[in-house]
Amino acid sequence: MQEKIEHACKLFLKHNATIHDKRDALKNLVDILEPLRNGVVEKLGKKNTSKLFDIANNYGIRHNNKDQMKLDENYMLWFFYTTLAAIDLMSNLRES
Repeated sequence: MQEKIEHACKLFLKHNATIHDKRDALKNLVDILEPLRNGVVEKLGKKNTSKLFDIANNYGIRHNNKDQMKLDENYMLWFFYTTLAAIDLMSNLRES
């Protein structure tokens, strides 16, 4: 898992990262997060654990269809760090 996180961070934070690089990095982080949520739903609640996936699914990160909203670059940065924090939180909760 750590290797995948590092790859996503390098892709997102590289000097000349394109919008596509950033979207790919975010998708990779959400793919890491998804199996972690199954082990923490009872601790965080289903509604809370699904919020980040709502963003990923409805703002063109995981799925691409014409009805999706676009996540601008400022929100992409927020989503990047929020998803990293969620991975850390859910990993720690699963271990406790």
